[in-house]
Amino acid sequence: MAVLGLSKGFLKDKLKVNAQILSNLNNGGMKIESFSSGDDYEVRTKVSVPIRQVGIGLTYTSGNQGFQVKKTRRSITNDDVINNSNSQAPGGSVPVGGQGGINGQGGL
Repeated sequence: MAVLGLSKGFLKDKLKVNAQILSNLNNGGMKIESFSSGDDYEVRTKVSVPIRQVGIGLTYTSGNQGFQVKKTRRSITNDDVINNSNSQAPGGSVPVGGQGGINGQGGL
């Protein structure tokens, strides 16, 4: 089995042409032979499949391919992680019995 491929760029590499050839080195291609026999029969099969393939491809690239992704400023601030002196847990929990909960009923 042999494979040969070529590629060439034109127009500042905007147009690319490629060609590929695949061929079996011997002239017969792929050969399959089978034999089967029984008490009252005998079957012999010979199959030869030539393996050859030729392909041509064209690729054209248009537009500006040298763009860069714009980086955005960081807009997320983590103000819930503040070093508090009263040892309150991150997330701003309300002490038991305070004005938390639903409709100011207290509790969590």
